[in-house]
Parts: sequence; structure tokens; C-alpha cells
Amino acid sequence: LPRAALRRFALALIAACPLAGAVALQDVVMRAMRDELARSMAQLQLEHLEKPYFISYRVQDGRRQSVSAQFGSTLGRNEGHNRLVTVEVRVGSPALDNTNFQPAGFGGGGGTVSATLATDDRYDILRRQLWLTTDRAYKQAVELLSKKRAALQNKTRTTELPDFSPQPPATITDLRPGKPLDLNQAEALVRELSALFREAPGVANSSVGIAGVEETTRYVNSEGSAFVRSEAQISFGAAATTQAADGFALDDNYRAYARTWEALPPKAALVAAVRAVGRRIEAQSQ
Repeated sequence: LPRAALRRFALALIAACPLAGAVALQDVVMRAMRDELARSMAQLQLEHLEKPYFISYRVQDGRRQSVSAQFGSTLGRNEGHNRLVTVEVRVGSPALDNTNFQPAGFGGGGGTVSATLATDDRYDILRRQLWLTTDRAYKQAVELLSKKRAALQNKTRTTELPDFSPQPPATITDLRPGKPLDLNQAEALVRELSALFREAPGVANSSVGIAGVEETTRYVNSEGSAFVRSEAQISFGAAATTQAADGFALDDNYRAYARTWEALPPKAALVAAVRAVGRRIEAQSQ
């Protein structure tokens, strides 16, 4: 396909999906997704085999921070970021494609393949990884469609339902990002609260932890639909275990969830909750 035509296809996809400003149109991940989607729809085809009629990319970013403590001492603090892409490729036609069929012994994903992506937002690397994953999904799709057609040749279907229903393009933006945890502040809190279990001699083992998670999902498909969603959550947990007189294992815990650090229960409430866990464990062990 001429370069000018490929560019027009990419611009058409972008125009069909006017997501919120910088997050959608200037975000390097979404830009890589759109550009690779346009290239794949225009150029992806094995000789004598059909081109894809539908492709979608879903990229999920997860960022996690956590810190935990036991009896007043830090157990560990962690920070991580992972990124996963799921590519769906359909070949054939909406009436009959490679989906809704799984032959015996077929080890592929039927045109849907997941893979990890780089997290450093390098456009060229992201494009290459998307290309490799799309190529795998396409090859699985054409193989499965061939097997599906062969299996249906000698079967009479009383009802023929399409494998895919095209839909008008839709765009959604739902951004509720959170703030990164201050791990020093979180560590000081869990150390102080975990030390409260020293007041309960009947507690054999315990831990107190705080974790922050932010997840962002980007999606785009060849029909022109796209969305960007993000949400964050802070969780607090306190757990204690012991052993009853008859040897039976006992455990108790308290958990709280909020969208932000400020929305967690106040410190006094967390102190009361941790002490209550210790008291309940001691009461059960007697």
C-alpha cells in the first residue's frame, strides 16, 4: 500500500477516536497502538491468505507500591510497574471468522494473544513488540479459520449466526488517577501499628501492610472505537495468627480500602482496629 494511503488510514483512525487531549492523542503508548493498528490493517497478510478484517489492542498498565511490618520492624517495601498487551485478530468475515471454534489439539489462542510490553515508553520498542504480537495472533487466526472451514464442510447447520457484529465507533475516557504513596510515611505508620501486636502476647505471628495500586487500560480497534480508563486504590491490612490450646490454627484480620491516602480511616481508627484484632485472637485461643 502506498505510504500516503497508509498515513490517511492512520489519520482516519485518530479522527474517529478523539479521546481526552494529551492522554489519548499525545500519549506515546496510545500513539504506538494506533500507528501499529493502521499498519497491520493495511499491510498484514500472508501470501494467498486473507487479510484481517478486525484487530484490537488492549494495553493494561499496573503500578504497585507496598510496605509491610511485623512487631514494629519493617518486613519490606516494594515498587513495581508491569504492562500487558492483548491483541485480537479476526480473519474471514463477520459471518464466519476464526472465533467460536477450538479444534482438538490446537494449542493457539484462536487469534487472541497476550504478551508483556516495555514500560519505558519508547515508541519504537512498543511498535516492534506490538508488531510481533500481532503477527503471532494473525498466524494463529488464519490457521484456526482454515481448520474451522474444513470442520464445517461436512456439517449441516440449521442456524447460522454471525461470528461478529460490527458496531458504530465509540470512545470513552474515564480517568481517576491516584497519587503515588509516600513510602516513608507509609512505612512509619505500619511500623507503629504493627508494634501494637506486642500488647497481645497470645498472638504468634502478625503483619501490617499498606499497598497502593494504579491501573490504566488503553484500548483501540479497527472499527474506530477506543477508550482510556484509569483508577487507583489504597489498601490497609492487619492480620494475626495463633494456635489454640487444642492445636487448631486461628487467624483474624482487618482491611480497609480507599481511593486516596487521605480517604483511609484516621490513624486513631486504625489503632483501634489493630488492637481489636489482637484481642479477638487472644480470646479465641483460650
